[in-house]
Amino acid sequence: MPLVSGDTTTVVLLHDGPDGGFYALRYAGFGPQGQAWQLLRYDANWHVVASVTGAVLLDSTSLNDGPNLTFTGDHRCLVAAINSVQTSRLLTVLDPVTLSTVNLTGRLLAQFPAAAPTAATGSEVMLTSFPGVCPQQLVWLDVLTGQTADSTTAPCDYALEGAATHRRIYRLGSDSALDNQLELYDLATGTIIAATTDSLTPGFQRYALATHGRVIMFENFDAKVFDARSLALLGTVPAGADESGPRIMMNAVADSATGLVIGTTASRTFCASCYPTQDGIFVLDPGRLTLDADQVVGTPLQLVP
Repeated sequence: MPLVSGDTTTVVLLHDGPDGGFYALRYAGFGPQGQAWQLLRYDANWHVVASVTGAVLLDSTSLNDGPNLTFTGDHRCLVAAINSVQTSRLLTVLDPVTLSTVNLTGRLLAQFPAAAPTAATGSEVMLTSFPGVCPQQLVWLDVLTGQTADSTTAPCDYALEGAATHRRIYRLGSDSALDNQLELYDLATGTIIAATTDSLTPGFQRYALATHGRVIMFENFDAKVFDARSLALLGTVPAGADESGPRIMMNAVADSATGLVIGTTASRTFCASCYPTQDGIFVLDPGRLTLDADQVVGTPLQLVP
C-alpha cells in the first residue's frame, strides 16, 4: 500500500523487470496536485536511481488522472498514460532507465488494461474505445512514431477480454443457451474459433489473464483455467477460505518466466456498499492446477504489475 513518511506519500506503480526495481509516484498531501509530484525509478535496494517531475511530464498545469504506467511490447519504452484537465489524454514515452522523455503522443481512446493480453509488439501499445461505444475500436499505436500500426473494430455487444493476435480476440458474450461464454473470435472472418462450454461469472478481475498457453478467468471464489487455443476447460482452482468462508480472488498478474499467477484475496463482504479489502496473497500454478500458496497477511495489500 502507499508508503507515508511525514507529509510525503509514495505509491508504487509498476515493477521494473527481473532486477527487482520498481517505479513509483511521490507527492505531498492527499494527492498529486498540480505539477508538484515526481515519478521515481528505484533499484532493487530501494534507492532512487532516476526521477522526473510532473512539470516535465505534463503539457498543462494540473493532473486529472494517472500516470498509469506500462511497457511497450519490446520492453524498450516506458509509457505513462496521463489525463490532464486542460488537454484530453496524453501518452508520454519515457526511457525506462533514465526517465527522459522520448516522445509525446495524444490518444483518443482508453489504454487497454495491463492485465489483459494485447498482442502488442515492438514499440506498440493497445488502445480501445470505452464500453458502450459501437462499433468498438481497437488500435495498436506505435508510440515512437505516433502512428497507428494496426486497427480494426469489434462487435459492440460483447465484452472484450484481450487480443490473442491482431485479428483474434478473446471476448465474453452470450447466446440463447449459455450466458457469459468466453470465445476466441476471428475479426477478419467473423467466426468463432473456439468457445467455452460453461458459463462464467467474472469477479473483480474482469479481463482474461494469458500465460504459457493458458487463459485464466477469475470468478469471485475460484479461477477457471482454459487452453489458450481450444478454450477447453482444464480445471477449476478454488480460492482459499477463512472464518467467513471462501475468499474472493481480487487481482492477479502472471510471471512471464514461470507462468505462475500471483494475486490478492479478500474476505467475503456482507453489504452491497462494502468493497473487499485485499489482505491475502495466492500463487496459482495453471499448469498443475494447484494453489501453491494461500496466505492471509492481515494488512491491506496492493498488487503491482
